[in-house]
Amino acid sequence: MKSAKKVLALFLSTTALAACHNESTTPLHTQQDHEKAHAAPTYYVDVKLKQSHLTLSLKRFMADSLNDVNFSLPTAYPEYKTLHVGEDLVDKFRMASLLLDNSAGRTRLIVADIPAVDPRADKSSCKVELQLKESHFSLNPLTHIKDSFNAVTFDWEIPKPVNDGLKTGHDFIQHGFKLGSFMKHGSIGNWHLRVIKKYGCTP
Repeated sequence: MKSAKKVLALFLSTTALAACHNESTTPLHTQQDHEKAHAAPTYYVDVKLKQSHLTLSLKRFMADSLNDVNFSLPTAYPEYKTLHVGEDLVDKFRMASLLLDNSAGRTRLIVADIPAVDPRADKSSCKVELQLKESHFSLNPLTHIKDSFNAVTFDWEIPKPVNDGLKTGHDFIQHGFKLGSFMKHGSIGNWHLRVIKKYGCTP
């Protein structure tokens, strides 16, 4: 019994020492955190990506809601100061879905919020071309054709510090899994907003 108590005491003391060691040797902030905290602020807006259908089906409506994606989109100052909450950056009728699935719907990218940004933020502007598109894990070629025809491209202005760190193909949507479509149809799909072309910058 005493032996068991000694082993337990030794185990607890060793665990406590290990915890103290980890606490004392782990930095509070990494170099990356430090650089991020002191990086120059840039303008951006919060947007909501929605897919809506003309339907009376409650299940379809719920699936559309679960497919919503919210994310922040870097925005150049000239664009930032003209936008308003509720404005559609994209509003496209999904013609391919109507022709192939007999489904009438729209894809919308809406300004959800315009956060206040430090007035010292960079006011430069760089033009890029973005493509908003769905992708699906499927062996059906019609699914990929539908995704391609439902895609929409548009020009956007972003701050130069953001533009300098971007490469063609960058995806602004990090978590675009379409949960509603998966739950309703079992389909595996994702939203993407990719940079497909970079143009010049203005001060």
